Amino acid sequence: MIRVILFLTVCFLSCGQHRVEIKAKGRDIKLLTDSTVDVFSKKKASLNQLFLLNKDSAKFSSRDLWTSLLIGHLFDKKQKDAVLRYEDNDTVANVIILRLSGKNWDTIFSTKICPVTTGAFEDLIEVSDFNGDNIPDLKVVKEYWNIHIGEKSDLWLYSKNHFTKVQGFDSIISATYDKRTNLIYSYQSMGCADMVMYFGIFKIIGNKVEKIKEMSCDCCLESNGSCIIEVFGQKPYFVPYKVAYKYVPSFYAEGVKEKCEMAVDK
Repeated sequence: MIRVILFLTVCFLSCGQHRVEIKAKGRDIKLLTDSTVDVFSKKKASLNQLFLLNKDSAKFSSRDLWTSLLIGHLFDKKQKDAVLRYEDNDTVANVIILRLSGKNWDTIFSTKICPVTTGAFEDLIEVSDFNGDNIPDLKVVKEYWNIHIGEKSDLWLYSKNHFTKVQGFDSIISATYDKRTNLIYSYQSMGCADMVMYFGIFKIIGNKVEKIKEMSCDCCLESNGSCIIEVFGQKPYFVPYKVAYKYVPSFYAEGVKEKCEMAVDK
């Protein structure tokens, strides 16, 4: 048999460890895990094993409530990376990024996120551009809620082998980047069968979030056939149901239009 000694867990536990070596030498498979055998250490051990089994894949993705693993040319077409997320306990998560260098995997980024409250949500890692430079960045969900579904995340911009955390990004609800406008949009249902809505528009300037606009649109049936539009910091005003979509961010206009037309037809 083949004995594989994996130092990945050691790297996970120490942010000062910068190199992960995978060596093959004769006998069994040995994985390093926490001394305390509990559900979190078992999940971490499973993540180690999953990484070993798929480290040679050109592209691989696995996500569940406990761990995340992405492998491929994630941030640079010339570099092969692996993003791993696991939890120490129900409030602390770890994110590690490994880069293949020759036959070894080097740690190029590691961080702990606390507190995390992600509940029954699996898509905790997103690798995509968020600032318009056409270079993928790293978004990690840190808070998720089921009632009026939404999430908050941390974001790190990637450039030249370096990850820079974006200040204030974790205040944006369900941040979605729109390449066409180079803006980040936010949406949150505020109740009444999703007829009371919050919208936000933001932009990343350098490594900080700049707020462009926040507003609400209240089309609840109690509004007597009209929607109340309120741009935060300004006086609210009424508009007819059928044209309310014209007053919300264009990114969400079509969805608001459909909801309001359905409400009028009832």
